[in-house]
Amino acid sequence: MGGLLLLLSLMAFQVIGLKPASLTLFVFGFTMVIAELKLHTGFLGFAGGICILLGTLFIVPSPHWLLAPEVKKRIRNTIIEASVILFTVFTFILFKVTQASRQEPKTGPEALIGSTGESSTCLDPTGEVRVHGETWRAIAENPPIDAGCEIEVVSREGLILVVRAYGAVKEGKEVKN
Repeated sequence: MGGLLLLLSLMAFQVIGLKPASLTLFVFGFTMVIAELKLHTGFLGFAGGICILLGTLFIVPSPHWLLAPEVKKRIRNTIIEASVILFTVFTFILFKVTQASRQEPKTGPEALIGSTGESSTCLDPTGEVRVHGETWRAIAENPPIDAGCEIEVVSREGLILVVRAYGAVKEGKEVKN
Protein backbone atom coordinates (compact mmCIF):
# COMPACT_ATOMS: atom_id res chain seq x y z
CA MET A 1 0.00 0.00 0.00
CA GLY A 2 2.86 2.36 0.76
CA GLY A 3 4.35 1.85 -2.70
CA LEU A 4 0.98 2.43 -4.33
CA LEU A 5 0.39 5.65 -2.39
CA LEU A 6 3.93 6.84 -3.13
CA LEU A 7 3.42 6.16 -6.84
CA LEU A 8 0.10 8.03 -6.88
CA SER A 9 1.63 11.03 -5.06
CA LEU A 10 4.57 11.17 -7.48
CA MET A 11 2.10 11.10 -10.35
CA ALA A 12 -0.07 13.81 -8.76
CA PHE A 13 2.96 16.10 -8.29
CA GLN A 14 3.91 15.39 -11.93
CA VAL A 15 7.28 13.94 -10.99
CA ILE A 16 6.58 10.97 -13.24
CA GLY A 17 4.38 10.91 -16.31
CA LEU A 18 1.06 9.19 -16.88
CA LYS A 19 2.41 6.34 -19.02
CA PRO A 20 5.21 5.23 -16.61
CA ALA A 21 2.74 5.46 -13.70
CA SER A 22 0.21 3.30 -15.57
CA LEU A 23 2.88 0.73 -16.44
CA THR A 24 4.04 0.65 -12.81
CA LEU A 25 0.44 0.21 -11.63
CA PHE A 26 0.05 -2.76 -14.00
CA VAL A 27 3.25 -4.33 -12.65
CA PHE A 28 2.13 -3.74 -9.02
CA GLY A 29 -1.32 -5.14 -9.79
CA PHE A 30 -0.16 -8.33 -11.50
CA THR A 31 2.50 -8.89 -8.81
CA MET A 32 -0.13 -8.62 -6.09
CA VAL A 33 -2.52 -10.98 -7.91
CA ILE A 34 0.25 -13.58 -8.31
CA ALA A 35 1.17 -13.17 -4.63
CA GLU A 36 -2.51 -13.67 -3.75
CA LEU A 37 -2.52 -17.02 -5.54
CA LYS A 38 0.30 -18.15 -3.25
CA LEU A 39 -0.72 -16.54 0.06
CA HIS A 40 -4.56 -16.65 -0.02
CA THR A 41 -5.03 -13.52 2.09
CA GLY A 42 -7.76 -11.89 0.01
CA PHE A 43 -6.34 -8.40 0.45
CA LEU A 44 -3.57 -8.75 -2.13
CA GLY A 45 -5.98 -9.85 -4.85
CA PHE A 46 -8.28 -6.94 -4.09
CA ALA A 47 -5.42 -4.41 -4.07
CA GLY A 48 -4.00 -5.93 -7.27
CA GLY A 49 -7.36 -5.58 -9.00
CA ILE A 50 -7.60 -1.95 -7.92
CA CYS A 51 -4.06 -1.26 -9.23
CA ILE A 52 -4.86 -2.82 -12.61
CA LEU A 53 -8.11 -0.83 -12.81
CA LEU A 54 -6.34 2.44 -11.95
CA GLY A 55 -3.60 1.74 -14.50
CA THR A 56 -6.22 1.09 -17.16
CA LEU A 57 -8.17 4.24 -16.31
CA PHE A 58 -5.01 6.38 -16.39
CA ILE A 59 -3.90 5.19 -19.81
CA VAL A 60 -7.21 4.70 -21.65
CA PRO A 61 -8.41 7.08 -23.02
CA SER A 62 -5.35 9.28 -23.05
CA PRO A 63 -5.83 13.07 -22.80
CA HIS A 64 -3.92 13.35 -26.10
CA TRP A 65 -6.62 11.46 -27.98
CA LEU A 66 -9.06 13.66 -29.80
CA LEU A 67 -12.33 12.12 -28.67
CA ALA A 68 -15.69 13.58 -27.83
CA PRO A 69 -16.44 13.69 -24.10
CA GLU A 70 -19.33 11.22 -24.54
CA VAL A 71 -17.01 8.68 -26.19
CA LYS A 72 -14.44 9.05 -23.40
CA LYS A 73 -17.21 8.53 -20.86
CA ARG A 74 -18.44 5.37 -22.66
CA ILE A 75 -14.90 3.98 -22.82
CA ARG A 76 -14.38 4.59 -19.09
CA ASN A 77 -17.76 3.03 -18.21
CA THR A 78 -16.99 -0.03 -20.33
CA ILE A 79 -13.60 -0.47 -18.63
CA ILE A 80 -15.17 -0.15 -15.18
CA GLU A 81 -17.99 -2.60 -16.01
CA ALA A 82 -15.58 -5.17 -17.44
CA SER A 83 -13.31 -4.78 -14.40
CA VAL A 84 -16.19 -5.28 -11.97
CA ILE A 85 -17.33 -8.42 -13.83
CA LEU A 86 -13.80 -9.87 -13.95
CA PHE A 87 -13.23 -8.99 -10.29
CA THR A 88 -16.47 -10.74 -9.32
CA VAL A 89 -15.57 -13.85 -11.31
CA PHE A 90 -12.05 -13.92 -9.86
CA THR A 91 -13.38 -13.51 -6.32
CA PHE A 92 -15.89 -16.35 -6.82
CA ILE A 93 -13.19 -18.68 -8.22
CA LEU A 94 -10.83 -17.81 -5.35
CA PHE A 95 -13.62 -18.48 -2.82
CA LYS A 96 -14.37 -21.89 -4.37
CA VAL A 97 -10.68 -22.86 -4.48
CA THR A 98 -10.26 -21.91 -0.82
CA GLN A 99 -13.43 -23.81 0.11
CA ALA A 100 -12.24 -26.92 -1.77
CA SER A 101 -8.81 -26.84 -0.13
CA ARG A 102 -10.38 -26.88 3.35
CA GLN A 103 -12.55 -29.97 2.74
CA GLU A 104 -11.70 -33.31 4.25
CA PRO A 105 -10.31 -35.93 1.86
CA LYS A 106 -12.93 -38.02 0.09
CA THR A 107 -10.60 -40.65 -1.33
CA GLY A 108 -7.51 -42.53 -0.26
CA PRO A 109 -6.55 -44.04 3.08
CA GLU A 110 -7.63 -40.97 5.07
CA ALA A 111 -11.21 -41.31 3.82
CA LEU A 112 -11.47 -44.95 4.91
CA ILE A 113 -10.72 -44.37 8.58
CA GLY A 114 -13.98 -43.83 10.46
CA SER A 115 -16.08 -45.21 7.57
CA THR A 116 -18.73 -47.82 8.16
CA GLY A 117 -19.46 -50.96 6.20
CA GLU A 118 -20.68 -54.52 6.56
CA SER A 119 -18.80 -57.73 7.31
CA SER A 120 -19.06 -60.18 4.40
CA THR A 121 -17.64 -63.10 6.40
CA CYS A 122 -17.17 -63.88 10.07
CA LEU A 123 -14.16 -61.98 11.41
CA ASP A 124 -12.34 -64.28 13.85
CA PRO A 125 -9.90 -62.38 13.71
CA THR A 126 -9.55 -62.12 9.89
CA GLY A 127 -12.14 -62.08 7.13
CA GLU A 128 -13.68 -59.81 4.51
CA VAL A 129 -15.70 -56.61 4.78
CA ARG A 130 -17.46 -54.27 2.33
CA VAL A 131 -16.65 -50.57 2.73
CA HIS A 132 -17.62 -47.90 0.14
CA GLY A 133 -18.81 -50.67 -2.17
CA GLU A 134 -15.42 -52.43 -2.17
CA THR A 135 -14.44 -55.75 -0.62
CA TRP A 136 -11.44 -55.56 1.72
CA ARG A 137 -9.53 -58.07 3.80
CA ALA A 138 -9.92 -57.10 7.42
CA ILE A 139 -8.75 -57.91 10.93
CA ALA A 140 -11.19 -57.51 13.80
CA GLU A 141 -10.00 -55.35 16.69
CA ASN A 142 -12.28 -57.28 19.10
CA PRO A 143 -13.04 -60.67 17.49
CA PRO A 144 -15.39 -62.28 16.71
CA ILE A 145 -17.68 -60.21 14.48
CA ASP A 146 -20.45 -62.16 12.76
CA ALA A 147 -21.12 -61.99 9.01
CA GLY A 148 -23.61 -59.25 8.09
CA CYS A 149 -22.80 -57.04 11.09
CA GLU A 150 -22.14 -53.35 10.65
CA ILE A 151 -18.47 -52.47 11.14
CA GLU A 152 -16.37 -49.32 11.52
CA VAL A 153 -12.84 -48.92 10.11
CA VAL A 154 -10.30 -48.10 12.83
CA SER A 155 -7.10 -48.04 10.78
CA ARG A 156 -5.43 -49.41 7.69
CA GLU A 157 -2.28 -51.51 7.43
CA GLY A 158 -1.38 -51.75 3.76
CA LEU A 159 -4.33 -53.44 2.02
CA ILE A 160 -5.81 -54.82 5.25
CA LEU A 161 -8.33 -52.83 7.29
CA VAL A 162 -8.50 -52.98 11.07
CA VAL A 163 -12.19 -52.88 12.03
CA ARG A 164 -14.47 -53.13 15.03
CA ALA A 165 -18.18 -53.69 15.39
CA TYR A 166 -20.03 -50.43 14.72
CA GLY A 167 -21.04 -48.80 17.97
CA ALA A 168 -18.41 -50.68 19.97
CA VAL A 169 -17.03 -48.65 22.86
CA LYS A 170 -13.24 -48.53 22.96
CA GLU A 171 -13.10 -50.40 26.26
CA GLY A 172 -15.09 -53.22 24.66
CA LYS A 173 -18.01 -53.03 27.10
CA GLU A 174 -20.79 -52.38 24.59
CA VAL A 175 -21.02 -54.05 21.18
CA LYS A 176 -23.95 -53.87 18.75
CA ASN A 177 -24.15 -57.12 16.76
